[in-house]
Parts: sequence; structure tokens; C-alpha cells
Amino acid sequence: MDNKQVATLATNKELSTDISMGDLANLMLASDMQADLNEEENYWGGGMYARSLDMDKGQLIIGHIHSKHTVNILSKGAILIKTRMEDEWELIEAPFINITPPNTQKLGYILEDSTMVNVMITDKTTIEETYMDVVVPHKGTALYKKYGIDKLLEGDS
Repeated sequence: MDNKQVATLATNKELSTDISMGDLANLMLASDMQADLNEEENYWGGGMYARSLDMDKGQLIIGHIHSKHTVNILSKGAILIKTRMEDEWELIEAPFINITPPNTQKLGYILEDSTMVNVMITDKTTIEETYMDVVVPHKGTALYKKYGIDKLLEGDS
């Protein structure tokens, strides 16, 4: 399946389930379809971490696997979303709030310019420590490379 077929699957609201999220994510990672890292705003306080992420229409986004419950707030836009725990795509539109359990990964196709806020419990206060605490390690991702976390994990192999 090529990039055009992947994009067609992601933009079709009547999405077929004949491709798994893992297969789609692998295709995106192996291609140029994964958007460059968007600018994010990070906040800490009261034993919580919040991240606000602006995403542009047309992007395909692969979320991290979070090790903790996550409050997800879509404050602007619309996203077709699929999780590792479900086989069906869901259209979410702002305003939207849900809580995902630990070990959930989200895959999204951004239908409109969107803003997503994720909130998790942690006592960490730097981005590097926070990601080590709230993200299930999977080496080689752009975010891990951005923060040098892949080097920190080398000792865990």
C-alpha cells in the first residue's frame, strides 16, 4: 500500500477496517506521511503535566503510548481518530473530552486545524523526565530523538 492509498483510507469517513492501526502507523513511519513535530506548549503544576498541541488540517498524527490515564481535550477542530484498543475510526469534533486508559495509542487524521490538550499525573517537572514517566518507551521515534531520550534508553536495552 502506498502513501496515496494510506491517505485515502485516512480521509474516507467510511473507513474500512481491513488495515490495522499498527500496519497504518508502520506505513506512515516508513514514509514521509508523519507530520513533522508540531509546536507544543508544556505546563506543569499540582502534580500534573499538560501539553497543548496545534495540528494542521491534512496531517496524520501517531500519538505516543501513554503509561498513565490521560485526559484528552479537543478544544478546536475535528479529527478522525483510531486507538490501538479499538478497530473502528471515530469522528471527534470540538468541544470533546475523554479519558483514555494506560497503554493506549491514538492515530489521527486532522480534518480541520485542531488543538488537542493532554493532561496526565506526574511529579516530574522537565520534558525529558516527564516523557520518561508518562510515555511507554519505543525507541527511534522523532520525539525521543528530539529530546535525546533515545540515548537515555540505551542503557535499558
